[in-house]
Amino acid sequence: WVDGLHGPGLLFADIMSHHVSVTLQSFYQRVRFLVGRDSTHVIPGTSPFDGM
Repeated sequence: WVDGLHGPGLLFADIMSHHVSVTLQSFYQRVRFLVGRDSTHVIPGTSPFDGM
């Protein structure tokens, strides 16, 4: 490996971390209307959808 480059394990972890983040964000965007402030469903506590 070239000095300064990630090894294959770290590279894979970075890719998977990004993929999970994008997947969750996409999920929240698709269901936000169901659990938003003006919706029919209520999530007790702080809603993860308020920041999106």
